[in-house]
Amino acid sequence: LLASPQLARTALRRRRLYGAGGDSAAALQAWAELRDLATDYGVTPRTSETPRHFSDRLRLSGALGEPQGIDAAGHQAVRVLTADFEQQQYGRPSPGGDGVGVPESAAAKAAGSTGSPAAHRIEAVRSTLRAHAGPLVRFRAVWLPSSLMAAWRRAATAPFRAGRRAAQRTRHGLAGGWSLTRGAVPGALC
Repeated sequence: LLASPQLARTALRRRRLYGAGGDSAAALQAWAELRDLATDYGVTPRTSETPRHFSDRLRLSGALGEPQGIDAAGHQAVRVLTADFEQQQYGRPSPGGDGVGVPESAAAKAAGSTGSPAAHRIEAVRSTLRAHAGPLVRFRAVWLPSSLMAAWRRAATAPFRAGRRAAQRTRHGLAGGWSLTRGAVPGALC
């Protein structure tokens, strides 16, 4: 029971990155995973920001470290994932390759041809985020991921929200019916 958030998050990550689907689905799934990873490590995406703005904010937040040196792979992976997502969502279909002209990371080349390039990029971002997070943030990101816990909280409170909406509709209906009845009675008596 205690490991269920971690197991669910791991299964979701695996399904997103290694599931069936073409390049277009892979770009969308990798973007969803990047947003969830950022949420788990404390950089929550805002509903009003564009993908590029979110990517810039993530890279400038300090969660990925410095853009040069050892942290360059994480920064480059975020840029490529953002470009892939933007190409898929807003651009014309690419003639081939990954559509952005950025070569695979060294980690992907070292791993061989197993897995998708998006999975290797997500792993680069994940390891960079993990390296720059404190122990409490790492623990929370692995065992109580914010992205998953928020979804579970919404699902757990959905019946209560539905009940509250039904009670409000009933109250409004009764109040409207009462005002119609009250308004009709004096006119009928006069």
